Amino acid sequence: MKEHFKQLMLLIIVSVLLLGQSSILLAKDNVSGEALASWTGGADSIKQKIINFVEQVTNPQSSAFVPEPDRLATFDMDGTIICEKPRSMGMVLAIEFLQSIAKESPTLSQVQPYKAALDNDGKYLGPNFLQVLTTAYVGYPQSKYREAASNFINTEHHPRFQVPYRDLIYQPMKELLVYLKSKKFDVYIVSGSWQGLVRVVGKETLGFEYSHLLGSKIGLDFQVENGKSVFLRKGELLEPDNVEDGKPENIQAHIGVKPILAFGNSSGDQQMYEYASTNRYKHLILSLDHDDEEREYKYTSTVKYKANWLKVSMKKNFKVVFKE
Repeated sequence: MKEHFKQLMLLIIVSVLLLGQSSILLAKDNVSGEALASWTGGADSIKQKIINFVEQVTNPQSSAFVPEPDRLATFDMDGTIICEKPRSMGMVLAIEFLQSIAKESPTLSQVQPYKAALDNDGKYLGPNFLQVLTTAYVGYPQSKYREAASNFINTEHHPRFQVPYRDLIYQPMKELLVYLKSKKFDVYIVSGSWQGLVRVVGKETLGFEYSHLLGSKIGLDFQVENGKSVFLRKGELLEPDNVEDGKPENIQAHIGVKPILAFGNSSGDQQMYEYASTNRYKHLILSLDHDDEEREYKYTSTVKYKANWLKVSMKKNFKVVFKE
């Protein structure tokens, strides 16, 4: 009986530790305990508006209370949680792969998009980004792509900031994720980047479970070889792409709950904002404006703001951008 009790207690302890791993990864950079410590405060600040909203929807005595099963928050990744300039991580990873193939093949070095990648021809690569993304790693196992993505974010250094890409998570956004999770929000990342990359970044840098990481999907060919399963990349985008209309479609298909909080940074998030805006519960829409060329980059937002949507200024609302 005592031995059975000891085993039961050990199982409970292990389970608690495993469940807490993601919280530890997220929380370790916010040791002060202050909610949103890297956000600029003030009575009418974005920080205070976020805190007020969260307090209202999590207080059972509030008329705006939202039950936990409906307390969903969805975040874009590139440009919202992590730096996306001068090129997104997915594009850099794809271009470097195409370059490596082109250097070994005189024939392919003259074929697009290999030629453009080898020449770093931005005039071709930009407009033809989908061809670049789908051609890279075609025929390779999805597991190899994820391995390459993991190696990339951990070892590849950003051309301007000269730190690994994994260190370019926006500290204020990381704190917001911690804060929402502590208030029993169900938090998802909903990104236009490849699902494989989103899973690597979300899991390794933020401690998210795969089930809470939604990205665009590439076609995969399932095979069994020598008793082992393998998924080979087919080089074709599976619709709907996880941008614009595809975001609410994928949220509905894979989560089945409408967000009460949506946070992005571009027109690719517009429909996610609009979807959350139709929630019968109190909701909050935030969009990050990149207006700080000194600490990050400055580029124009193409979001069509509607009433009560909040523009988050990186320059004014972030005390720090990256972890110092």
